[in-house]
Amino acid sequence: MHRKTIGALVFATALAVAGAASAATESGKISKIDPGAKTFTLQEGSKARDFSLGTDGKVMNGPKAITLNDLKVGEHVKVEYTESGGKLTASRVVVSQAKKAVAHAKKSSY
Repeated sequence: MHRKTIGALVFATALAVAGAASAATESGKISKIDPGAKTFTLQEGSKARDFSLGTDGKVMNGPKAITLNDLKVGEHVKVEYTESGGKLTASRVVVSQAKKAVAHAKKSSY
């Protein structure tokens, strides 16, 4: 009985590690948002990719949790996501503070 419990624990740990390893990241500019459908499009150069926000997905602006409604077209973000069946599901969307600081500095210098 004890061996079965340890075996199950090792198997569950291996699955968790494999799941964490399959997450990917991508950065780019928001080009379209549909808050009702919980989807957004990320543009990086000429490549556009459509994402849906997962049920437990988080959208962050610095340390502050925000909603998909708070994102703006043109904002630079980093997206952590998984791909399954050709669909991209975001688990975390983080507004890029570095890009905001550069934009603010440009506005302040005029």
